Amino acid sequence: MTRVQVFVAAVRDEHFDIDGNVLRVEVSAGISRAPTNSNNAHELATLSDEAAQRAPKENAIPIRWANHTIKNTKRREIMFEGELERAVTDREFVLFYQPILDLSCDEVVGAEALLRWPQPAGHAPIGPDQFIPVAEELGFMERLGTQVFEDACRQLKCWQELPDNGVFWVSVNVAPVQLCDPGLAERFLAITQATGVSPSCVKLEIIENALEQDLDEINPVLDELVSAGFNLALDDFGIGYSTLARIMYIPFNIIKVDRTFVRQTPDGRGAGVVASLSQLSSHLNIDALGEGVESTAHEDFLRDCKISNDNHSNL
Repeated sequence: MTRVQVFVAAVRDEHFDIDGNVLRVEVSAGISRAPTNSNNAHELATLSDEAAQRAPKENAIPIRWANHTIKNTKRREIMFEGELERAVTDREFVLFYQPILDLSCDEVVGAEALLRWPQPAGHAPIGPDQFIPVAEELGFMERLGTQVFEDACRQLKCWQELPDNGVFWVSVNVAPVQLCDPGLAERFLAITQATGVSPSCVKLEIIENALEQDLDEINPVLDELVSAGFNLALDDFGIGYSTLARIMYIPFNIIKVDRTFVRQTPDGRGAGVVASLSQLSSHLNIDALGEGVESTAHEDFLRDCKISNDNHSNL
């Protein structure tokens, strides 16, 4: 420990002259003990990091030992991450399906796959708004996204084998980080071939904010998905960052009108937005789908606008 203190102190006292610029290195160190502080490697690393951050603020010698004052919220976060990794590895996630109703014929023509994380009895499943950001941060989305796509294709195959149901389709969400994977189209196509479904019966939903990314990076991936036969749906349209120019040049087949506008129909200001988006989709030859339909009035308005809707119940 003494050697570490001397080394850190020496580095801090050393000045470096680079092209006439005098630079000084700031160093701090945090140390955690196993098993005294924890038996969990992730928690030990977190404790060390927090101790290192406290060091320059609390001590002239910038070395701090970890203690048990780590916040409960941080402990819960660490536990959540560990449980999430196990859940991805053990394929604990399940899909629920929300029917899609074509209002022109009042028939269910497809279903949207909704990912949930089941919990022990007496606890509600955890929704994607809670675990997807963590999964993206930890680098789990490639595995999780592939699992979801594969499970949805298998379920689609079962539905399509029912009488007069050969053109039934499912939609699957694609996370923004997946769109940066140049091998995405090839992997998805291989899954459809293995499960015996047509790519044209799988609609890939992309949230509007995904278009914030470098389009030079994601456009080739989108083009390959379309070339493979998949249909693209722009989710949450109207509340994100896309522009009309992007709608024109990115090959989307469906735009999903956000529930924020649908809930304000038929008498609120959202009605004008929904009607306008219906006309826009018609002129661009893109199907429109309304989200969050909760009443007969909502449904009737969408029918008048020639917009399909996602039904409330789960399959």
